[in-house]
Amino acid sequence: MRIVIILLLILGTIQSSVGQVDSIKQSDLDSLYARTIRNQIYLALSSGYKYFEITSNTDRIKDKVGISIVKFLTHEELIDKSIKEKKSILVYRVVHKIISSDTVDINIGDVSVTAKRSIHFNHGLRTKKANFAISCGGTSGYIPTERFALNRETRTRDQIEFVKPKNYRDRLNNN
Repeated sequence: MRIVIILLLILGTIQSSVGQVDSIKQSDLDSLYARTIRNQIYLALSSGYKYFEITSNTDRIKDKVGISIVKFLTHEELIDKSIKEKKSILVYRVVHKIISSDTVDINIGDVSVTAKRSIHFNHGLRTKKANFAISCGGTSGYIPTERFALNRETRTRDQIEFVKPKNYRDRLNNN
Protein backbone atom coordinates (compact mmCIF):
# COMPACT_ATOMS: atom_id res chain seq x y z
CA MET A 1 0.00 0.00 0.00
CA ARG A 2 2.84 2.37 0.86
CA ILE A 3 4.53 1.68 -2.45
CA VAL A 4 1.35 2.52 -4.38
CA ILE A 5 0.97 5.84 -2.52
CA ILE A 6 4.61 6.73 -3.08
CA LEU A 7 4.34 5.94 -6.80
CA LEU A 8 1.19 8.08 -7.11
CA LEU A 9 2.93 10.99 -5.38
CA ILE A 10 5.96 10.68 -7.65
CA LEU A 11 3.80 10.56 -10.78
CA GLY A 12 1.80 13.57 -9.60
CA THR A 13 4.98 15.56 -8.96
CA ILE A 14 6.46 14.69 -12.35
CA GLN A 15 3.24 15.58 -14.14
CA SER A 16 2.92 18.95 -12.39
CA SER A 17 6.54 19.88 -13.14
CA VAL A 18 6.14 18.97 -16.82
CA GLY A 19 2.95 21.05 -16.96
CA GLN A 20 4.86 24.18 -15.96
CA VAL A 21 7.13 23.96 -18.97
CA ASP A 22 4.22 24.31 -21.41
CA SER A 23 2.59 27.14 -19.46
CA ILE A 24 3.16 29.83 -22.12
CA LYS A 25 1.31 30.00 -25.42
CA GLN A 26 3.26 30.16 -28.69
CA SER A 27 1.67 33.50 -29.61
CA ASP A 28 2.79 35.02 -26.29
CA LEU A 29 6.28 33.63 -26.75
CA ASP A 30 6.44 35.02 -30.29
CA SER A 31 5.46 38.50 -29.12
CA LEU A 32 8.12 38.35 -26.37
CA TYR A 33 10.77 37.34 -28.91
CA ALA A 34 9.82 40.23 -31.23
CA ARG A 35 9.65 42.67 -28.32
CA THR A 36 13.10 41.68 -27.08
CA ILE A 37 14.68 42.11 -30.51
CA ARG A 38 13.03 45.53 -30.95
CA ASN A 39 14.24 46.69 -27.50
CA GLN A 40 17.92 46.04 -28.12
CA ILE A 41 19.39 49.51 -28.68
CA TYR A 42 22.84 48.21 -29.66
CA LEU A 43 21.32 46.65 -32.78
CA ALA A 44 20.04 50.02 -34.00
CA LEU A 45 23.18 51.99 -33.12
CA SER A 46 25.70 49.89 -35.05
CA SER A 47 25.86 49.98 -38.83
CA GLY A 48 24.99 47.26 -41.30
CA TYR A 49 22.58 44.37 -41.24
CA LYS A 50 22.11 42.25 -38.13
CA TYR A 51 21.75 38.57 -38.91
CA PHE A 52 19.60 36.29 -36.78
CA GLU A 53 19.67 32.52 -36.94
CA ILE A 54 16.38 30.89 -37.91
CA THR A 55 15.21 28.38 -35.33
CA SER A 56 11.77 26.90 -34.74
CA ASN A 57 10.86 29.95 -32.63
CA THR A 58 12.41 32.70 -34.76
CA ASP A 59 10.94 31.26 -37.95
CA ARG A 60 7.48 32.32 -36.78
CA ILE A 61 8.50 35.90 -35.92
CA LYS A 62 10.74 36.84 -38.84
CA ASP A 63 7.93 38.86 -40.46
CA LYS A 64 6.67 40.36 -37.18
CA VAL A 65 9.85 42.15 -36.04
CA GLY A 66 9.53 45.03 -38.49
CA ILE A 67 13.13 46.32 -38.31
CA SER A 68 14.75 46.92 -41.67
CA ILE A 69 18.32 46.15 -40.51
CA VAL A 70 17.39 42.70 -39.13
CA LYS A 71 17.63 39.68 -41.44
CA PHE A 72 16.72 36.12 -40.53
CA LEU A 73 18.82 33.48 -42.31
CA THR A 74 18.99 29.69 -42.27
CA HIS A 75 22.21 27.81 -41.54
CA GLU A 76 22.88 27.26 -45.24
CA GLU A 77 22.34 30.96 -46.02
CA LEU A 78 24.71 31.91 -43.19
CA ILE A 79 27.39 29.56 -44.50
CA ASP A 80 27.01 30.89 -48.05
CA LYS A 81 27.20 34.50 -46.79
CA SER A 82 30.41 33.76 -44.87
CA ILE A 83 31.94 32.13 -47.94
CA LYS A 84 30.89 35.06 -50.15
CA GLU A 85 32.32 37.70 -47.78
CA LYS A 86 35.43 35.54 -47.06
CA LYS A 87 35.31 36.34 -43.35
CA SER A 88 33.50 35.46 -40.15
CA ILE A 89 30.06 36.95 -39.69
CA LEU A 90 28.35 37.71 -36.41
CA VAL A 91 24.96 36.07 -36.00
CA TYR A 92 22.53 36.48 -33.13
CA ARG A 93 20.72 33.49 -31.64
CA VAL A 94 17.50 34.06 -29.67
CA VAL A 95 16.42 31.47 -27.11
CA HIS A 96 14.10 31.42 -24.13
CA LYS A 97 14.10 29.86 -20.70
CA ILE A 98 10.92 29.36 -18.70
CA ILE A 99 11.84 30.16 -15.11
CA SER A 100 8.42 29.50 -13.58
CA SER A 101 4.80 29.37 -14.68
CA ASP A 102 4.67 33.18 -14.84
CA THR A 103 8.30 34.17 -15.63
CA VAL A 104 10.13 33.85 -18.97
CA ASP A 105 13.69 34.88 -19.83
CA ILE A 106 14.58 35.77 -23.43
CA ASN A 107 18.30 35.58 -24.23
CA ILE A 108 20.16 36.94 -27.25
CA GLY A 109 23.63 35.50 -27.74
CA ASP A 110 26.12 35.90 -30.53
CA VAL A 111 27.48 33.15 -32.72
CA SER A 112 30.44 33.59 -35.03
CA VAL A 113 30.05 31.78 -38.35
CA THR A 114 33.19 31.02 -40.33
CA ALA A 115 32.97 29.03 -43.55
CA LYS A 116 35.20 28.25 -46.49
CA ARG A 117 35.13 26.18 -49.63
CA SER A 118 37.32 23.13 -49.53
CA ILE A 119 37.21 19.49 -50.35
CA HIS A 120 37.24 17.29 -47.26
CA PHE A 121 35.93 13.93 -46.18
CA ASN A 122 33.45 14.07 -43.32
CA HIS A 123 30.77 11.40 -43.72
CA GLY A 124 31.35 11.57 -47.45
CA LEU A 125 32.76 14.20 -49.80
CA ARG A 126 31.92 17.80 -48.80
CA THR A 127 32.77 21.07 -50.52
CA LYS A 128 31.97 23.48 -47.69
CA LYS A 129 33.40 23.59 -44.20
CA ALA A 130 31.65 25.67 -41.56
CA ASN A 131 32.39 26.52 -37.95
CA PHE A 132 29.71 27.92 -35.61
CA ALA A 133 31.40 29.32 -32.47
CA ILE A 134 29.19 30.38 -29.56
CA SER A 135 30.55 33.25 -27.51
CA CYS A 136 31.12 33.01 -23.79
CA GLY A 137 28.52 34.57 -21.53
CA GLY A 138 31.22 36.02 -19.29
CA THR A 139 32.08 35.40 -15.67
CA SER A 140 29.06 37.20 -14.23
CA GLY A 141 26.92 34.08 -14.27
CA TYR A 142 23.45 33.83 -15.78
CA ILE A 143 22.08 37.24 -16.79
CA PRO A 144 19.14 37.18 -19.22
CA THR A 145 18.78 39.76 -21.98
CA GLU A 146 15.21 40.45 -20.86
CA ARG A 147 12.93 38.93 -18.25
CA PHE A 148 9.14 39.01 -18.48
CA ALA A 149 6.68 38.24 -15.69
CA LEU A 150 2.93 37.73 -15.94
CA ASN A 151 0.88 40.60 -14.51
CA ARG A 152 -2.13 38.77 -13.13
CA GLU A 153 -4.34 41.88 -13.07
CA THR A 154 -3.89 42.90 -16.72
CA ARG A 155 -3.07 39.35 -17.97
CA THR A 156 -0.06 40.71 -19.90
CA ARG A 157 3.63 39.97 -19.59
CA ASP A 158 5.58 42.95 -18.32
CA GLN A 159 9.32 43.40 -18.55
CA ILE A 160 11.00 43.25 -15.15
CA GLU A 161 14.58 43.92 -14.14
CA PHE A 162 16.80 40.94 -13.45
CA VAL A 163 18.37 41.14 -9.99
CA LYS A 164 21.39 38.94 -9.58
CA PRO A 165 21.23 36.98 -6.32
CA LYS A 166 23.97 37.85 -3.85
CA ASN A 167 26.57 35.28 -3.08
CA TYR A 168 27.50 34.29 0.43
CA ARG A 169 30.44 36.71 0.69
CA ASP A 170 28.32 39.71 -0.40
CA ARG A 171 25.66 38.86 2.18
CA LEU A 172 28.26 38.78 4.94
CA ASN A 173 29.67 42.19 3.93
CA ASN A 174 26.24 43.84 3.94
CA ASN A 175 25.33 42.69 7.46
